[in-house]
Amino acid sequence: MLYKIVPFLIWFHRFSSLVGQIRVPLLKDLLPKRGPSIQATLHGVSLLLICSGIFFHEDLSIRIGAGLWMISFLMLLIHLIFVVLHKPKIPIPHLG
Repeated sequence: MLYKIVPFLIWFHRFSSLVGQIRVPLLKDLLPKRGPSIQATLHGVSLLLICSGIFFHEDLSIRIGAGLWMISFLMLLIHLIFVVLHKPKIPIPHLG
């Protein structure tokens, strides 16, 4: 859900007033292309490992799943920082 809300809020705050003045990015342009799908897959695999580890009382599965879950959230954080740091490219007028 954060992949929908955060880009919209950033776009609305930074780019909505520039519509018609400069070329503004689309919402999908604010996020990396393949990153969110990789992060979602990693998140799903980690949850499956954790749940199966709990069900079968496998400590190693729980630990690996928890490690993958942490990596998944780190990827989410990096992607959201990428969105937040996206600034409008305002053309500099040519003096000549």
